[in-house]
Amino acid sequence: MAWLTGREDQAEWAYVLQKLLDAAEAKEQRDQLVDRGMAWLTGREDRDEWNYVFRKLLDAAEAKEQRDQLVDRGMAWLTGREDRDEWNYVFQKLLDTVKAAARRRDLVCLGWHWVETHRDHPGARYVRRKLMRIFGT
Repeated sequence: MAWLTGREDQAEWAYVLQKLLDAAEAKEQRDQLVDRGMAWLTGREDRDEWNYVFRKLLDAAEAKEQRDQLVDRGMAWLTGREDRDEWNYVFQKLLDTVKAAARRRDLVCLGWHWVETHRDHPGARYVRRKLMRIFGT
């Protein structure tokens, strides 16, 4: 964990964090790593690694407060980044995570709008397929 300190702007930081989260056995260590990852997300939203760290943190976060904060960050990240290659990955992870009816409805509407306005995006077919599975079509 010490390796992470002072290397936050290196691309490898995201990879090391993910591996440390995989290896963390103690809840306390996992929580510390999630906190470090959440802090790292701030101000790095335009980095390619952001989506990897975000998705890993959603998998690792056990506390409802952390998960809620991550969902808020993910929802905010989607806005204004619709043309980014990783948009569909962040969207799909949120769709898998969000259970609250109103929030999920907003997310589904956002996804359908994105599919309609980004038909040529490489991820559009995956988002469409995921949305269609939700509705059983």
